[in-house]
Amino acid sequence: MIKKFQSKINLKLSLVFAVFVLCISWNEAAAQKNKTPATKKQEQPKPSNRKQKIIDACNQLDQAFVKKDYEQLFALLSDDLQITHTNGMVEQKPEIIENLRNDILQYASMVTTLFNNVEFGGDGAVVNRECKVTGTLHGEAFKESFRTKEFWVFRNNQWQLMKKENTSIK
Repeated sequence: MIKKFQSKINLKLSLVFAVFVLCISWNEAAAQKNKTPATKKQEQPKPSNRKQKIIDACNQLDQAFVKKDYEQLFALLSDDLQITHTNGMVEQKPEIIENLRNDILQYASMVTTLFNNVEFGGDGAVVNRECKVTGTLHGEAFKESFRTKEFWVFRNNQWQLMKKENTSIK
């Protein structure tokens, strides 16, 4: 008897939750429909040149690291950025900028040797590519070839890097 009662309560709660979710969806759809052009979602590049735009953003970012172009770095790096380097070091945007400014990390060259794949979904893109990088870390020279998986998001009318995971190529 108690199990039957609990089962009915669980069913009623499930139905209430389903109705709640539907109401929220309808409200969001209505709000989206009533938005003025000034508050509508940012327009992404057309699909035909979207891939080229993200490839351009990758190349611009690489050059900004080499040239220490902080204006470009601030524009292309998301505030919630996280980079996992091949040595396991994980950095966020403030650390990356500080390490570049203090010459802890210096890039002499950064070149993409291959764009493996670019996939889009919503306001985001995943880029898989292979890179060759030379520079110094704590005064020690390094030369690295790696695969990287990058997660980009379209914000402020441009692509910004949100997450990057690097894996060494031996």
